[in-house]
Amino acid sequence: MMQTENQAPTWVSPDEEDELLRERIGTCIAEACGGDMPDGVAVHVVDRQVTITGRVEDVDIARRIAEAAGTPPGILGLTNLLATRVPPQAQGS
Repeated sequence: MMQTENQAPTWVSPDEEDELLRERIGTCIAEACGGDMPDGVAVHVVDRQVTITGRVEDVDIARRIAEAAGTPPGILGLTNLLATRVPPQAQGS
């Protein structure tokens, strides 16, 4: 039986896999934030290890972004390095 082009196995390099994962994470973050990726937030993926960097308004947004970033399958680890403009202790006041 012959394989068609659509059935042929495709090989994806680790770098391509990381880039695809980064794109999926960006989509999940954008969806959690009302449709757009927040300004100043960056997603870095190396060997399926994810790091989120940047500055957001408050801890709630940072938590929402981290939760969304952790949803796509294939992530081996997640580091949240987001800083907040509003200090955590000032938010409850």
